[in-house]
Amino acid sequence: MKYRNLINVLFLLSTILACQKENDLQMNANEPLIGFWANGEYNETNNTYTFSRVSDFLKNGYGFQFDYEKKFIERKNAGWCGTPPVSYDNFEGTWSTDPHNVFIEVPFWGGNAKYTWEVISVNLEKLVIKKTKEDYQTMYLP
Repeated sequence: MKYRNLINVLFLLSTILACQKENDLQMNANEPLIGFWANGEYNETNNTYTFSRVSDFLKNGYGFQFDYEKKFIERKNAGWCGTPPVSYDNFEGTWSTDPHNVFIEVPFWGGNAKYTWEVISVNLEKLVIKKTKEDYQTMYLP
């Protein structure tokens, strides 16, 4: 009987561990941009946005992810209408950097966007940026 209980417990543990979502984007002090960012707050005084590091995208909210392969995923409004309830979707693009800026190219519901964000500060918990340029190339209008 004890042997059977042990097998059941081991099976249960292996099932639980196998079903957990693996997040291969571990926090890394050498590359603090890597990961998921959400819960943005705008500071009107200095025209900056502060984002918090999160473990994954919010189901119903804006966020973005930088990964090691220079892939950028932006979770944002999936369509032209911003009236609640808003539908969100993930849009995959690319990113690159220079010593002070992040350059992003990503599609949106109506075309393609190019962003330049000045990185004011970044650590393992917070990212502070200033949006210095946003260009939208519209492919179609609803």
